[in-house]
Amino acid sequence: MTQDTRDTTVVVTGASGRTGSRVARSARAAGLTVRAASRATGFDWHAPSTWAGVLA
Repeated sequence: MTQDTRDTTVVVTGASGRTGSRVARSARAAGLTVRAASRATGFDWHAPSTWAGVLA
């Protein structure tokens, strides 16, 4: 069976980690659209717009 994956979107949890990043890379290589989810939150003391994600 062949499946058309051009319009398929997947969520990869842990996408910033070792295994998740490999899964995301492989999914993209297979033609899937990847939405990466991760606990890692960017933070910069000099950019107040980044504060909400880590102080919530």
